[in-house]
Amino acid sequence: MHLLPVSLLTLAVSDIDSGVNGQYDVTMDGDDNSDPKFTLNPSTLELTVDANKLDYESLESEGFIYRLSFEAIDRATDFQPLSGSAVAVIKVTFSGILASFIMRIYIK
Repeated sequence: MHLLPVSLLTLAVSDIDSGVNGQYDVTMDGDDNSDPKFTLNPSTLELTVDANKLDYESLESEGFIYRLSFEAIDRATDFQPLSGSAVAVIKVTFSGILASFIMRIYIK
């Protein structure tokens, strides 16, 4: 069975500057970047999980905890770019037929 990606959250980023200085790029760094289970859409900032990449046999016994770091950096050209970051801790547990996702978001 092939499962569709599950939307977990949408990041909100704002910058009071205007023009290119008000634009920003957001990056994500996770526990396992070699085979990402989580994807951040750079246009919509929607975070999804590919449920097909979860190991459901291991989930049944213990579940998993993933830590994802997000960083937003503005595109300032006349001065030092500003940045902000947040960390999402996502616990995946297995209950019956589907995995459930519990999230805590920490903002630095």
